Amino acid sequence: MDSSITAAVQQVNASLKQVGDLNRRISVIEASGSQPTDLLDKRHNLMDEVANLIGATQVPDAYGNVSLVLPGGTTLLSASSAAELVLQADTPNKGHLDVVFTPADGSAKVVLRQTDLGGQIGGLLAARDGALGKASTDLDSLAYDFGTTVNAQNRAGYTLYGTHGGDVFNVGPAAFGAAAVIASDPALTGDPSLIAASGTDTGIPGDATNAQALVATQTAPLSNLLDVQKGLAKIVSDFGTASADAKDAASFDKSVLTNLENARASTSGVSMDDEMVALLQTQHAFEALSKVINTAAALLQTLIDLKT
Repeated sequence: MDSSITAAVQQVNASLKQVGDLNRRISVIEASGSQPTDLLDKRHNLMDEVANLIGATQVPDAYGNVSLVLPGGTTLLSASSAAELVLQADTPNKGHLDVVFTPADGSAKVVLRQTDLGGQIGGLLAARDGALGKASTDLDSLAYDFGTTVNAQNRAGYTLYGTHGGDVFNVGPAAFGAAAVIASDPALTGDPSLIAASGTDTGIPGDATNAQALVATQTAPLSNLLDVQKGLAKIVSDFGTASADAKDAASFDKSVLTNLENARASTSGVSMDDEMVALLQTQHAFEALSKVINTAAALLQTLIDLKT
């Protein structure tokens, strides 16, 4: 998703510069009394592209310019002056990329949040930091809680060497990122005798009370009040529900978009039937004018012949 956001931001920046240049050229041509139809069409297509990518709204002025404003109110483009979007890593959010607004006047940069944006970029941020972000955080908590629970139980028992057990899992110092780093402790993997199976140092070998307690950790409630299996099932279920809700919302929004595009086309679009009628009228008028010219030429030739 970060890669997709990067590509989309680069495309937005390029389109903003092009729209700004078109604004300048169109305003000059319109001021001279002409109508730059081709440039208007090109600008229209670019603005639609920016709207799809980041949800920018078009705001025309009296001079032929069109500004582009984000849903949160930030102005991306004013006349020919285009801002720039840059990306930076957000350390508290696992290094994922933030979209940063850099004003054209060189004033302070502003980190744009998901609520400030729309379009493809806004959707990517919402998915990354919403449903996927929650699933990732919950999975980290699950890994950390389970790992520390097993570790605590193993440290409560005794190994075959008569010493307290150590960690079974390496999970890191906190829940943040635990799911990505959890692994069996290399020392225990190399020497299974370090499993603290005994509940007392006097019952070695043969006492398996702590081994039974270790097995029982699979049903022990964690910080979410669920055991590890139910906790994982809930993460999967919550993510599935969020995914289904997103699909329903996308289907609804697609229908709304189709209706709006049809409405716009009916207002500002070109009717092929009307254009064909106008073309035929022009053709017939040209044919009639050609006949008039031919007739006048023939009469002129007749007069010339009479004089000679």
